[in-house]
Amino acid sequence: MKSKILILDDDPGLRSELAFYLDECGYEVVQSRNGTMALDLIRDHEPDIVLCDLMMPGISGLVVLRQIKTTFPSQRVVLMSGLLESSAIAESRSLGAEDFLQKPFPGDEFVRKFLC
Repeated sequence: MKSKILILDDDPGLRSELAFYLDECGYEVVQSRNGTMALDLIRDHEPDIVLCDLMMPGISGLVVLRQIKTTFPSQRVVLMSGLLESSAIAESRSLGAEDFLQKPFPGDEFVRKFLC
């Protein structure tokens, strides 16, 4: 059975690029452009891991992380951002994020760290 990955990012180019790479590697990929949609997709698709952008318009990745962990406590979540702020990294870990990746990152780094 394929591992399912939910990519949550407001940047359609980044979502598509990651989705293409992960699909080519044999993973099932679900995409979301916002946090509200992501919660519904988690409920419907039960992904093995959520890859969530920190900086999104409207609702931040930390708020989404808090909502995910409240509703789905065992859900694996990795946050990503182009800016690495130590306070955001610390808060994401305290909220239950598994890790924090700096964008851009090669798709194989994500696969190696979280799916192997």
